[in-house]
Amino acid sequence: MITVLHGDNTVVSRQALNNIISSFKGEIITLDGKSLDVTDFAQVSRSGAMFDQKRLVIIENFFSFNKKSRLDFAQIDSDLIFYESKKLSPTSIPIIKDARIQEFKADPIIFKLVDNIRPGNGKNLILVYRQCLKTSEPEFIFAMIIRQLRLTKLFPPDKLKLLYEKLLDLDYKNKTGQLIGSFKSNLEMFIFNI
Repeated sequence: MITVLHGDNTVVSRQALNNIISSFKGEIITLDGKSLDVTDFAQVSRSGAMFDQKRLVIIENFFSFNKKSRLDFAQIDSDLIFYESKKLSPTSIPIIKDARIQEFKADPIIFKLVDNIRPGNGKNLILVYRQCLKTSEPEFIFAMIIRQLRLTKLFPPDKLKLLYEKLLDLDYKNKTGQLIGSFKSNLEMFIFNI
């Protein structure tokens, strides 16, 4: 079976991928789509797994690099997942017979939040942030804030550096269990102080 997972909501799409991986019984191979060539694709998707195990091949961000036209999906004998860390346009996904395509969409309110990130606007963003929490995980909101800060030119370099340092500290403390309070409330405090 061939599955394509893509969409703006990378936290949920990654969770879906991790759920597939954890429930799969057999050999799992993960490949980087950027460096994967057609020969490698043919080898991993068509050769049998060791000891007749089932095989799951995961290829990350393959279609983002426009290699779709060179792939041959005939006679694939492995389960194959293409994972894309962004939304793909319909034309960037090849027509694959019997493929399952899942798009993980972000709630439009998240874009209202990130589009209004600018110096001194934190107080106005809190209500929007709380609305976002009704449909999105705080980790996804966090990732979208980081993405927006990379794009925006509204912050002076010293302020931008400080914001990145705070986000890094928040992420580190959350992942190491050193965070005081919830990740959700700490992220709210960060947004308030933008």
